[in-house]
Amino acid sequence: MRVLLADDHALFRAGLTNLLNAWGVQVIGQAANGNEAIARARELHPDLVLMDINMPDLNGLEATRAIKTEFPDIKVIILTVSDDQEDLFEAIKSGAEGYLLKNLREEEFADLVNRIARGEFVMSRGLAKKLLQEFARLKQQEKAVVGAETKMDA
Repeated sequence: MRVLLADDHALFRAGLTNLLNAWGVQVIGQAANGNEAIARARELHPDLVLMDINMPDLNGLEATRAIKTEFPDIKVIILTVSDDQEDLFEAIKSGAEGYLLKNLREEEFADLVNRIARGEFVMSRGLAKKLLQEFARLKQQEKAVVGAETKMDA
């Protein structure tokens, strides 16, 4: 698997590169902001982009949208400190195939990287619950709207 790392912290990128290389994952490039991530994706055609959200110039969500629009076959996994549900929902709407928090244990991250390689959608624990709760809320909201429209038509 050929990976592009997009994060504004050089030390984090270096550490993650070493970790992934030790696992046999090829890191083919790095980017320090969203604009660089888009340019590197065009240049390198990675299989996967591990994308931070909060970066200067162009954030990771905007970069994800641009990459997925131009290269729908490139997988983008958000790797961030943000457990904000709005960031999670925006990442999914932007086309990301996963959302991971940077506080993962090494073994857990290794398992998730293997799942990504198999084409699975990945998400840090706790975030899946937020996502399911939001879908349930939207479904209830939809039922309420349909119910109100039906009463008005009667």
